[in-house]
Amino acid sequence: MPTQKLRHYFDFSPKLHTWIQQADYLRSLQQVLLSELPAALQPSCRVGSFASDGILTIYAANGAVASKLRLQAPSLLAKLKILRAEVTAIRIEVQVSPPQKPPQGPKRARLGEAGVAEFKTLADQLEESPLKRVLLRLVRHGEAALHPAIGPQPDGEDTQKSKR
Repeated sequence: MPTQKLRHYFDFSPKLHTWIQQADYLRSLQQVLLSELPAALQPSCRVGSFASDGILTIYAANGAVASKLRLQAPSLLAKLKILRAEVTAIRIEVQVSPPQKPPQGPKRARLGEAGVAEFKTLADQLEESPLKRVLLRLVRHGEAALHPAIGPQPDGEDTQKSKR
């Protein structure tokens, strides 16, 4: 659902409308933060909160990032004042995130029984050629994946490659 449609519903409640305005303001502060920080620090920092007394809290992923942020806080505060943000001070806090799972490798596609049968039919219709050999090898590997107890049957081509 597009944001504009959701905003229509949020306008019915003054409290929700206030929260949306605060979220928009925090998002704009986050954009300023990211534009002012070096690329190496950007993934490790985020705007946390903005208090009514003008204190902007920025969360850092670890102590090293927090110390680098503290060094850049005066220039960041000056930039925010130029943009007429209502920030009077910046507080840096370390907020460690739980470790993220490492990215998984690519999924391995498996050929179903129908696919194996179709490729076998196609290979049977072809004359002897490199395409037919590849299709037959694909069928053997597909059958081996469907029936692991049988295992792939070695052929001259696969055996030759493994010896190289």
